[in-house]
Amino acid sequence: MCRTRVGASRQTCCAVFLSPFYHAGLYAGDGHVLEARPQGVSRNDLRGRERSCVVVPAPEGKGAEALTWAEGEIGDRFDRAEP
Repeated sequence: MCRTRVGASRQTCCAVFLSPFYHAGLYAGDGHVLEARPQGVSRNDLRGRERSCVVVPAPEGKGAEALTWAEGEIGDRFDRAEP
């Protein structure tokens, strides 16, 4: 999960949900994260963002399964309507 103190939309999101976090991704190891952003689902480097992210362990036994699923989504378009 990532947090920041800049950006009006991020501040609004944090205020509405009463949380310091505005975005979540799946840590893929080796300093990379899989995340869905307006440009689509991608694997991104975390260099330079280390201080703004917090790693929360997946529920027991679910991390590898979630990562495998997310890797299959890379390249897909971001869909605001999909739950």
